[in-house]
Amino acid sequence: MANVLTDKQAHFNKLIKLASWASVCVAILLLLMKIYAWFSTGSIGVLASLVDSLLDLLASLINMFAIRYAMVPADNEHRFGHGKAESLAGLGQALFISSSALFLIIYSIERMVNPSELRSIEVGSVVVGISILLTFVLVAFQRFVAKKTGSLAIKADSLHYASDLLSNTGILIGLVLYQQGIVQADPIIALAIGIYILKSAWDIGDEAMHHLL
Repeated sequence: MANVLTDKQAHFNKLIKLASWASVCVAILLLLMKIYAWFSTGSIGVLASLVDSLLDLLASLINMFAIRYAMVPADNEHRFGHGKAESLAGLGQALFISSSALFLIIYSIERMVNPSELRSIEVGSVVVGISILLTFVLVAFQRFVAKKTGSLAIKADSLHYASDLLSNTGILIGLVLYQQGIVQADPIIALAIGIYILKSAWDIGDEAMHHLL
């Protein structure tokens, strides 16, 4: 029976590691795409998404290392294992996400006061559309892994990538509305996304604190 449990845990660990690597790879790809889109369009929404992807990458890297640490067996100094590393990773992600949201809120307000003309809307729309597709696939896989393994770190990672789905959809709508002559759509949608992301950060941090205390 012990061997069965060990094999099961080993399988879970492989899934968790795979999910953490997937998030890092997707974050890198999205970051590069959005850098190109930002320089092409000048959209505050795309910039917000770019910054969010950068923080996603940092958070996913923290997750990856925390997960590896959490899988280290118990020893004399850590008799109950290293599992709380995942909760610390969740707390770290909450801080990263909060900083992203605050930056987005402040910059969105500034752009509302001082609007600027956007360029190459089509390029931005295509990049954001691809981002939505890639993020959707990643979130689906992360949720599968989190449900199967109970990993808090993967669940936290999935939550903020899920918020990216909403934000990228909003950005795409903003670009379309801008093409229709609604100039304020870009910063207004970015502001709404910033507030939503800030709320998500609070939820992640609150859950992580409950696991730590």
